[in-house]
Amino acid sequence: MREAGDSGTPRTQRTEDAARLEAERRAVEDGLRVEVLQAHQARQEARSALRTSARGLAAAEEAYRVRRLLFDHGRATSVEVIDAETNLLGARLEQVNAQVNLLLARARLEHAVGRDVTSTPE
Repeated sequence: MREAGDSGTPRTQRTEDAARLEAERRAVEDGLRVEVLQAHQARQEARSALRTSARGLAAAEEAYRVRRLLFDHGRATSVEVIDAETNLLGARLEQVNAQVNLLLARARLEHAVGRDVTSTPE
């Protein structure tokens, strides 16, 4: 006699197993899809941040150049030059961080789509 909760025939068990496996497969596909979309979005954001940091760096370089020129002609203080130099250093660091973030985003996207895996002959 069958116990309560017994699935029944082997055919029913195979059907249940197949349904469970199909649900797991769909869950994995959904997870991969989300990972790829997030990695793609992160790369787009990193590209945008890199462009923005490049504009900021150009502006900081020009501001420093002008401050230095004014200082050389007695029209700016050393504090103003130091502030401009500090801003320039910050802009350079932002540029480096943006480049690193873009490299990381690219690597994550390559991983998400499976391009970072090399096949080995068996």
